[in-house]
Amino acid sequence: TVGMDMKSTRVFYEFLHQLHRKQPISLVMVTHDLSVIAHYVDRVACLNHRLLFHGDAATFQEQQQKILSNVYGHEMQLLKPYH
Repeated sequence: TVGMDMKSTRVFYEFLHQLHRKQPISLVMVTHDLSVIAHYVDRVACLNHRLLFHGDAATFQEQQQKILSNVYGHEMQLLKPYH
């Protein structure tokens, strides 16, 4: 989704979400856009040389700051975009 505007990115993620719901397939996606993608997926895995989190998207969203601080190796402050 690099170089895509926010609307196109949302349309793309929504397309993948609908595809997953309609087809009996699993989708594996690699992204750094975790705060956005977590709204469209059932499960999240975070890697940084090893598996640091694997769980349902709701748990990821609830503990996102703690999980990402662990992934990046230092305290993080999450900012919500203003739109």
